[in-house]
Amino acid sequence: MGVSSVLTKMKKADEFTTPYTCMAAIKKGGIETKLSMLVMGLGNFVHGQKIKGLLFLAVEVAYLVFMAVNGIGFIQMLPSLGSVPQEEIWDEVNQVYIYTKGDQSVLILLYGVATVLLTLLMFWAWRGALKSAYRVECLAKQKKHINTFSQDLKSLLNENLYRLLMTPPMIFIFAFTILPLIFMICMRLPATARSTTI
Repeated sequence: MGVSSVLTKMKKADEFTTPYTCMAAIKKGGIETKLSMLVMGLGNFVHGQKIKGLLFLAVEVAYLVFMAVNGIGFIQMLPSLGSVPQEEIWDEVNQVYIYTKGDQSVLILLYGVATVLLTLLMFWAWRGALKSAYRVECLAKQKKHINTFSQDLKSLLNENLYRLLMTPPMIFIFAFTILPLIFMICMRLPATARSTTI
């Protein structure tokens, strides 16, 4: 009884294991798979999954453009939370004080934390693209059927239904629970540091 239950558990565990891992892709993958580490979707594109490959590439390009335009600046300003303070200047003409606009530390913190979390999501997408490239390479070598984009979409209603059902909740948890939680913790850290130094 004990041996059979152990064997049953081992069989169930084997159902979730896959040979298409990132380490296997790096060690055993062909040139197109290894180049997929730099150009996401290349392996899929080479082996006929053109739409999927272009989607991976579009994600990478969008991330790189965002980082070049705003993301790197957000991360660079994250440690200091801005360097331009708000200043009070006396206006002789109107006889009032004018306040110059300084860096908004709260927004810098929010955008910086969001950029870090977006980078983690991008790493997760990169891993998925690399494993996908290695999978189609292995299928092509074994001369097995490689799904088209429409077949991949249909699989979301069958064997990959769990991905379709679990992805939206994970995105909402990430965006509306984890991000605000980390943001509020980071908001509390400076106050804690000040209270310990006093």
